[in-house]
Amino acid sequence: MSIAVVDAATVVDLICDFPAAEPYRDAIASADAVAAPAHLDAEVLSALGRLKRAGQLPRGAERVEALARFGATRWPLQPLLPPAWALVDRIATRDALYVALAVSLDAILITTDGRLRRGVAGIVTVAEPDE
Repeated sequence: MSIAVVDAATVVDLICDFPAAEPYRDAIASADAVAAPAHLDAEVLSALGRLKRAGQLPRGAERVEALARFGATRWPLQPLLPPAWALVDRIATRDALYVALAVSLDAILITTDGRLRRGVAGIVTVAEPDE
């Protein structure tokens, strides 16, 4: 069974139809399950708010509804805290929660964040963009 863990950057790009998400759509669609830490919704909602305030988010309410419908299983944060903490010297703490979940589920991490992709080399398998 293939599991994909998606991060907030990817979900923002997906629900806003930003081009950065395009190379990852097939990987997400072909996964048997999609997962994310429970803080995904707060992180994506915050990003949508920033885009709205910057005047870069047409149809904002539709995007929030798309987030609410996004088909990823949200996993509790508490079990992820210790393994995420072990990564804070390498990557941002909020990103470490996605990585900790991917490791615990033996899942592939899908992120449109290049810095995160580079920062987790050797820790977790990261989806490469379709060429």
